[in-house]
Amino acid sequence: MASNLGCVGMDIDGHDDLGDLLDRVMPAATSMGDVDGVTAWRWTDASGARLTFGIKDRALEDLVPSYAGEPGVHLSGMTLIGPEIVSADVLDADGELTTRLACDLEQWRSLGSEPAAGSAAVTALGVAVSVHADEAAYLASPQSLLDPDEADRGKPMRLATESFVSYGLFAVGQEADAHARLSGVVLASTTMVNGCTGQDFHVARVGCLGMEIDVCVPALEHPAGLWPGNVVAGTCYLVASVDALWPGAEPGPVPGSAEEKRRRRWFGR
Repeated sequence: MASNLGCVGMDIDGHDDLGDLLDRVMPAATSMGDVDGVTAWRWTDASGARLTFGIKDRALEDLVPSYAGEPGVHLSGMTLIGPEIVSADVLDADGELTTRLACDLEQWRSLGSEPAAGSAAVTALGVAVSVHADEAAYLASPQSLLDPDEADRGKPMRLATESFVSYGLFAVGQEADAHARLSGVVLASTTMVNGCTGQDFHVARVGCLGMEIDVCVPALEHPAGLWPGNVVAGTCYLVASVDALWPGAEPGPVPGSAEEKRRRRWFGR
């Protein structure tokens, strides 16, 4: 199983290596604002690998890796259910509910008492995923089984090529979890080299139930790469970023609202 950091080319061995990593990235990090005495910092590599971390009194409060992708998921009703973790509705372009998810939110400290909404760039860190040549190969594989224990029982139930199950939706507090079981079709892909570590990682733009998500995996675990038309399936750790939620940022239009539809019609975004 890959680590969250390893999925974006920052695999490390332990606490000492983490300190060394932070020493290297901190000089190039950007302050994103202060909330309750914690300063949020963001470091983005030329490869797109990203670290977002909170510092208070020179101590590390939290850290999450992600990828600097384009927004591709419309979230509404974002509510904090645990440290760093929010639950949210996923809306389509018409503002209709398509699914729900729990995810790590880079701007979680900025959430107020009211549910928030916005267009999110969502990274799926592929900690335990498989890559299949196409839809037929995926549907014939054990990875598509809803319950692997039923493989030898007649016609076992299988998950569709585009499917999504969020594990953490009904947990709260310390039990809140951003892992999900995801399968989707690769729309585009590339291999990047993390400039801080020299480690390679693959990034695939994946379509799943109206969402476009950036799935990141270590190149060492997937030497053949990922290609358009492939199906990626397995367990991912979800990290969302809604830049409009950073302290001082101007909020964008609510997904599905009349304002957002006008903006899409005239500007394509």
